[in-house]
Amino acid sequence: MSILIPAALDLHLPAMRPTALELIQALGREESEIAEIAAIVRLDPVLTGRVLAYANSPFLMPLRPITDVQDAIIRMGRKEFQKIFYFTVLHDAFSSPNPEHETILRQLWAQSLGTSVAVELLQMHLGPYFRLTQEEFAVLTPLAALHTIGFLVLLHNFPDAFGQMLTPPPASMPELMERQQQLFGGWDHTLAGANLLRAWYFPELAVHCTENLLSPPPDADHVRMLLRLGTYMAIQAGMSFFPDAPPDFWTTPLPKGFDPSLLLDLIPQVTSTVEVYGGIWDENGL
Repeated sequence: MSILIPAALDLHLPAMRPTALELIQALGREESEIAEIAAIVRLDPVLTGRVLAYANSPFLMPLRPITDVQDAIIRMGRKEFQKIFYFTVLHDAFSSPNPEHETILRQLWAQSLGTSVAVELLQMHLGPYFRLTQEEFAVLTPLAALHTIGFLVLLHNFPDAFGQMLTPPPASMPELMERQQQLFGGWDHTLAGANLLRAWYFPELAVHCTENLLSPPPDADHVRMLLRLGTYMAIQAGMSFFPDAPPDFWTTPLPKGFDPSLLLDLIPQVTSTVEVYGGIWDENGL
């Protein structure tokens, strides 16, 4: 049975929360005030609940209960709030009433969460190895969360073909990419994701990293290097959607003087941190 291929991708994703794009744009503006961001969050009861749950969680250990969204964002800090926002958006977007699609999407959600946590740990413990400009630092958190967002674009545009992507399971990354391009009229998740981020007014740095994530970066591209190493750590922690790849697929190149064993030392922290984050969404049905 032939598949109807649209001439262009529809980038209006119905699975995204109504306030998502408004918040993405507000967070992308350095001049946005906390009060403006909090006002948008209050329009979304689920996001409000998760922000307050995180602000009162063992991660932050407030001296008194936090019940106001603006107070919660101030307590968390802009970067930490940005991370929780993207986790919330993806947790809900990577879901489907179709059981076949749901299986794929939950694996993608796990990989996004695992990669985000791994990238944060890399910055925290091994930051001196990675030289980031202010712009690179600003895009890293959303990129770590959104690096698989292109799959949502493919599902929205090609729902009938989406389940065929893993039947039978691809044996390698090149096979997965080739199958996507065959099923989706030349599109794959990296190209679809890059187009979506451009439509969302992300800087070209973010668009370029998303489109080229699967290619080894030049030595100076520490954003893509961190994203690839974070993906590798998520894979090692058992949170990967991607098929098996050679050991050096994700870890080439490495910063000068970097010991790869340092990555494996952080894997237990990836696992334990993801479990705590998961509790924020599972507790009380949030």
